[in-house]
Amino acid sequence: KERSEEAKRVDVENERRDVRFIAKLKETMNNIRKEEIVIQTRFNNARELCTADVPDDEESMRTQYINLDFFIADVEVLGCLAKKKQAEVFAKYKNKFGLTTEETARRLDTPVKFGQRLFTFHGLLTKFPNILFSGYSMETLLTFKKTIEKEEFNDENFRCKLETEFTIIWEGEDEDERSLLEETEEKMEKFV
Repeated sequence: KERSEEAKRVDVENERRDVRFIAKLKETMNNIRKEEIVIQTRFNNARELCTADVPDDEESMRTQYINLDFFIADVEVLGCLAKKKQAEVFAKYKNKFGLTTEETARRLDTPVKFGQRLFTFHGLLTKFPNILFSGYSMETLLTFKKTIEKEEFNDENFRCKLETEFTIIWEGEDEDERSLLEETEEKMEKFV
């Protein structure tokens, strides 16, 4: 009887966790306006954000915390985009050569468990492409995969947010091209 009470308590905690996750995920997805997402590809202040001393006054602490929150979300989105591409490569490799997940993982020199997670992630993103803009990591999204699928079945608005095509605006790409052009011009001047 004691064990069943503990099991009930764990079930209630897991259900609460799922509800909190879905509420936060919906809030994040609803904050994306005009089906447009801006992705930062350059973080000029990354070192400062990650190594600055914690200030003493409340307002500065709040500002620092919020700035870190935005930075982490941007990094998570970039990480998810990279994992998405990695998952696409894994799935295509697996399908093109008619391999098992285990054999694909071996040939791509990655742990089998990670290969399985990538393949599952690929399936989740195929169904819900916009979920990678949520700011959650691949592992978090996979942890809540069943919860997400259950909610999208019950909530059409949520499903539409996950399926609607978003326009991606890459901020920082132009700076990269300009920097590369300037570096190339400088090198060329040295040779002339």
